[in-house]
Amino acid sequence: FDTLKTKSLHETMVKIGAYVISEFGWTIANQEGKTIRDQFNLLEQHFYLVQNSTKAILMTSCMKMTKYDPQLKQDLKPILS
Repeated sequence: FDTLKTKSLHETMVKIGAYVISEFGWTIANQEGKTIRDQFNLLEQHFYLVQNSTKAILMTSCMKMTKYDPQLKQDLKPILS
């Protein structure tokens, strides 16, 4: 999570981070500043800076996160458009 806060990450790190957060982010979601919404916002920051293949992974990760916070669906709609 903390590594993804870096603005200029190599795309491979963004892909790995998105996967790990989407699968295991719920384990840190109770920590201050690391809620599911915080994790979603963190992934969204990288969305417009990466290639399409990485965007696909980010979108998939964000969709998985809606399982834990259904309100994210509203924030995800503009990204999917």
